[in-house]
Amino acid sequence: MMAFGGEPKVARKTAKDARQLAPDSGDFLTAIGRIEKHPQRAQLASILLDSAEGVVEADGKVVAAEEVWKGMVFGTLDEMVA
Repeated sequence: MMAFGGEPKVARKTAKDARQLAPDSGDFLTAIGRIEKHPQRAQLASILLDSAEGVVEADGKVVAAEEVWKGMVFGTLDEMVA
């Protein structure tokens, strides 16, 4: 934004607003809960499982926090696919 002549005040407000849009773990769990109630939950859960696997393995290494997150997500979604 600054490279294209944006005003510093606008850039700060945009950055602040963007942080509010980023989902946290609570938002993510809420979304999983909504998937669980969806009539096509198995298909949605399968897509999310594939995506989550890609996120965890994107940098070629899996750290402990990613293993915990992956276990929680996969445990919940695996039940929906089955």
